[in-house]
Amino acid sequence: QTYAYSFSGNDQVIVYDSPGDDIYKAWSDRVLMKGDGFLTYAYGFAQTYAYSFSGNDQVIVYDSLGDDIYKAWSDRVLMKGDDFLTYAYGFAQTYAYSFSGTDQVIVYDSLGDDIYKAWSDRVLMKGDGFLTYAYGFAQTYAYSFSGTDQAIVYDSLGDDIYKAWSDRVLMKGDGFLTYAYGFAQTYAYSFSGNDQAIIYDSLGNDIYKAWSDRVLMRGDGFLTYAYGFAQTNADSFSGTDQAIVYDSEDEDSLQVLDWGICLSSQLYKNELHGFDSVTAISNSGGDDEAYVEAVDYLFDLIGEWRQS
Repeated sequence: QTYAYSFSGNDQVIVYDSPGDDIYKAWSDRVLMKGDGFLTYAYGFAQTYAYSFSGNDQVIVYDSLGDDIYKAWSDRVLMKGDDFLTYAYGFAQTYAYSFSGTDQVIVYDSLGDDIYKAWSDRVLMKGDGFLTYAYGFAQTYAYSFSGTDQAIVYDSLGDDIYKAWSDRVLMKGDGFLTYAYGFAQTYAYSFSGNDQAIIYDSLGNDIYKAWSDRVLMRGDGFLTYAYGFAQTNADSFSGTDQAIVYDSEDEDSLQVLDWGICLSSQLYKNELHGFDSVTAISNSGGDDEAYVEAVDYLFDLIGEWRQS
């Protein structure tokens, strides 16, 4: 067992793993490395560095009482705040916890194909040979630069807003914000509250599909999917975009106006703006009603619609 204490100066501590499976824990004022037959403890050092070269090692990092920033790559992590810095390299599994302050976490992908999952209170990035987990951070940011990565975002218990572009997505609600950039495929799920999803097109030619419980936007190099949102809005600004909307099993109401279309029932509402071509299909049952004005975009009505 080894114990080190720093009381003066800008001291640094560097800790190395053993050949076996070790656990490294780091707080803002102390660190601990332990494994088979050894324990290393260091207190009061301003900068701490830990290195893992062997075994299936884990690192657990805790925030300070202030506002901290935590960054995680596939091979290293960094936590820094007022008067402290913690760095860990080579650990297969990394876990970070935020209990105080308005902390931020920034997560980066690996060179391979990774999966990123984000809830209102935690995030997870995993890929070949690594896992990164962060809990309790108020703001989370994830970046994908390599591989065919996926981002999966979940709502909170309250009323949230989800926005999706061709290259990034954003989910925000009471006390949290989740942002993901550069992911080829993005999926968002709403299970609680009166959530809203806003989907934007890309610069190219895109296809948008909307059902009563889910929507899908796809184009060159990207796919965006959102499930369970009470209200969805889709906006087309560029390219020659097409949209297809489907009715539900209940009684649906369709409005086709100059600004776009609105398809709704007592349980959902889908709005579309700016699309060059729109097709509305009624094939799921219910007494569906359609109100159609003369519009300057292509529109097609298919199925058992009752026009008014």
